[in-house]
Amino acid sequence: MSDSNSPLVRDTVLAARLAHVFASLAESNSQLQNESLLLSVVARLATDHLVPGHSLRDAGREHAAVRRVKDWFEAHSEQNVSVHSLADLAGLSPYYLVRVFHKHVGIPPHKYQTIVRIHQARKLLRSGAAVSEVAYRTGFCDQSHLNRCFKRTLGITPGKYASFSPRAGECTS
Repeated sequence: MSDSNSPLVRDTVLAARLAHVFASLAESNSQLQNESLLLSVVARLATDHLVPGHSLRDAGREHAAVRRVKDWFEAHSEQNVSVHSLADLAGLSPYYLVRVFHKHVGIPPHKYQTIVRIHQARKLLRSGAAVSEVAYRTGFCDQSHLNRCFKRTLGITPGKYASFSPRAGECTS
């Protein structure tokens, strides 16, 4: 016998998002990634379970806000940052920033930050930097975290990438 006033919510998308939050916390990922994933849970609750049909649009400012956040990531990719700090920079609420960033860029802010970091890591590896130094200089919490993200993104480890990449200034002929 079920109680219609029960707070139980059966939502597979919400369950999957919660699983991602717990996995991210267990892996000691960045604060930005953890907050972004948690905000996706809050977003699902707010849009599908608490206030159906309520629009949280802030039309007109999205493009400039996303550009400011992307520019910040390009200049400060090694720094850990909170969603709240990025939201302050963008002039949007944290929830809305994650939503509009994902809409305009195609991925949430924490994944964009990881891609920027991987791009920086590739440059450093090509210049001959050690993998441990690259992890530190690009903002990964440790070499293992860099290895996981690098392999997930590019399909090979940073060490293998470095061994296949010509060093800066070396002749490749």
